[in-house]
Amino acid sequence: MEKNFERAKIVLEGILNREFVSRERYLNQLRDFLLSNGKAAEEDMDIYLEGKYFLRKDNSEFIVSGTKQIVLNVGSGYLAKTRPRPWNIDQVYVLSKSRVYEPQLIDTLQVLSELGFEVPEHHYMGVNIESNGIRVYDGGLAFVIAEDLTCGGRYVIQNIKDQHFQELANGAELKEQLTGAVTLFTDICDEKRLPYCGCVNDHVTIEGPEEAFRHMFFVQIDPLDSRGKLVLGDLDHVLLVKKAQHQ
Repeated sequence: MEKNFERAKIVLEGILNREFVSRERYLNQLRDFLLSNGKAAEEDMDIYLEGKYFLRKDNSEFIVSGTKQIVLNVGSGYLAKTRPRPWNIDQVYVLSKSRVYEPQLIDTLQVLSELGFEVPEHHYMGVNIESNGIRVYDGGLAFVIAEDLTCGGRYVIQNIKDQHFQELANGAELKEQLTGAVTLFTDICDEKRLPYCGCVNDHVTIEGPEEAFRHMFFVQIDPLDSRGKLVLGDLDHVLLVKKAQHQ
């Protein structure tokens, strides 16, 4: 898969560079937006504009284009995800080369593997803005290049809902698996499964952290036999680490 990943990385870099030629115009639009909406004062403007780059919202590669996350098809069996800044200018997403994702997410991937979960490929990528364009590099936290869980459209990917447990041929099995995973993550966050510990990063509700644990999973549905599989996909909601064990 290494060659496929490298191709996907090149595609992502190319998509970002398409907009680079218009960066100065977009920067001026962003500057005017921030000033007119009271988001920044003139003397603070350099701080707000530093490291910003842009992506038009009408790109054909978009699979998801929302206010909290955007997802691009970068081919070769991969998707690219990031979070835009909440500034709407001329139908352009404002992105940042600085850290978007939590560094602990890399630890979370390792912990999930140690716990026996099948973890889809996740590559955390950085973005550098250079004089002649944008460079995407391994190891940063501005973008994620992740495995396409639809496998090129073979499967349907959906957020888990209670109706799946009744409608899918193996729904009862999926419910049992999800219940077990939620219990495990609850115990880890309550420090009952040392040396692992964790915390909820998003989707805390008045009922507790269970909603966050559920949101880590999608159901991957095979429409040919109406069977589903729990797959990890949205890993931002819970941060897991392994504590150092002292002798």
